[in-house]
Amino acid sequence: MKDFLIYFLALLLGFTLLHDSNYKKILEIFNKNNNYYSSSPAKLKTSKELAFIYVTSSTCPYCNDEELLSTIDKIKYQLKEKADSMGYNFTAIGVGIEQSSSIGLRHFSKSGFYDEIIVGNSWNNIGSLYYIQDHFKGVAMTPQLIITMRDYQVLNPSDINFRENAGLTNEVELVRKTGLTNISNWYKNGLQIPFNNTD
Repeated sequence: MKDFLIYFLALLLGFTLLHDSNYKKILEIFNKNNNYYSSSPAKLKTSKELAFIYVTSSTCPYCNDEELLSTIDKIKYQLKEKADSMGYNFTAIGVGIEQSSSIGLRHFSKSGFYDEIIVGNSWNNIGSLYYIQDHFKGVAMTPQLIITMRDYQVLNPSDINFRENAGLTNEVELVRKTGLTNISNWYKNGLQIPFNNTD
């Protein structure tokens, strides 16, 4: 009888999850973006990496613009293709300016998947401190898009495949776009990146 009750509760829980709108939405996003992850594993293939950093907030009206959310997702895919064609790694990072990390994570789900998400602690989270206030200087506003080129030093040449065996030695800012209009215009104008600035 005990086993039957456990089995029944498990079925009930599974049925509830499958009919939960948030669960369905997350599953739909995962299926849509699964190719991104299967073709971009968290492995270091070369010593150069193009990094996409998106700074956003669920409380910002412009960050919730449907067209911008779609554009951000498209930019990630196009930059990954550009990085692949140039023989670079690619990583997508989300920086969420939020008081609540759970609300921030739900907000990021609207613009596709990310390799890494830093969310919570408002403007004092490590992503904001590093990319806007300390190492890189920017304006504290959302939405904001930053593109950098990273250099890695391979610590174990016999095993170059995994990030654990490499250290970040340099990172150069190539592009910084603040505000919905500037981000949208950059996308419409072909995502121009001055790669010569990495020399």
